[in-house]
This record gives sequence, C-alpha cells and structure tokens, in this order.
Amino acid sequence: MKNKYIKNEYGKIVKVEDHGPKVDHDKSQDDYHQLKQELSNIMVEIKKMLHNHLGQLQRRILKTNVLNIQKVFEYYFNQDTYRINAHLDTLFIQSFKQIKDMIRNSRSISDEMNKKTKIKSQLSRIKTSFLTQRKYIKKIYKQTAELKQNNHSFLSGY
Repeated sequence: MKNKYIKNEYGKIVKVEDHGPKVDHDKSQDDYHQLKQELSNIMVEIKKMLHNHLGQLQRRILKTNVLNIQKVFEYYFNQDTYRINAHLDTLFIQSFKQIKDMIRNSRSISDEMNKKTKIKSQLSRIKTSFLTQRKYIKKIYKQTAELKQNNHSFLSGY
C-alpha cells in the first residue's frame, strides 16, 4: 500500500494511504476479523502445547514464527487486500516449515501421539486457510486487472 501526499483544506501537505482499487470481497471485515481471531487462537494453542517440549531458544523462535504467521493473516484477511504479497508468502512458508520442523525434532512430543496429531491437524487447518485465502486474493487481483484493462481500452477509443 503506497502513501500519497495531498494538500488538506488548510494548505498543509498530509500523508494519505492509498489502498489501491476498491474491490468487493465475499466476506465482510467483521467476518475476516472473526476468522483471524479464530486462526490466531489456534496458533496460540499450538504455542502452548509445544511450550513444555521446547528449550528456551526454541520457544523464542516459535514465538517469532507464530507472530509472523499472524502478520500474514492480518494482510490476507482484510478487505483492503487486493493483491498477493510475495514477501509475506515467503514469510508464511518459512515460519510454517520451522514450526513443523520443531514438532518433528522434538523427542518428548513424539511420545505423546495424541498431542502431536492434534497439533498437525491444527497446522493443516492454518495452511489450508492461508492457501484458500491466497487463491481468492489472486482471483480478485486478476478481476481487478481485467476490469482496469477493459476500462483503459474503452477510454482510449475516445
């Protein structure tokens, strides 16, 4: 999201965020907020389940990875989002992979198969939600680009 600078009614230059083209999402901002909250709660629950099975450094890494994934969700589950962000995609993939590696390499959690299975199913839900929303945003971006192209070609005829 780029910033624009405009003069306000008093002649002072102020910064205004440019959210890009106005797009209509299938879900409202409240629906997105509720979904983000639900996914955030799942991540916190995973963090709590892994807490006792990890060392201090691994806990810090886990906390950072959970925050990274939540940051990605803040971007993708928002009505102002109309295009893919490659940096956040990479951030999600790396953080998700590190969490999975922590689970795989933790010996104490390997003994508790119920907990491990629950964590894996929750991580699968997180990944599915991300991929589904990313695909939806990609579709919105294509529609917006086509609409923009059609408007441009229509107006260039005049």
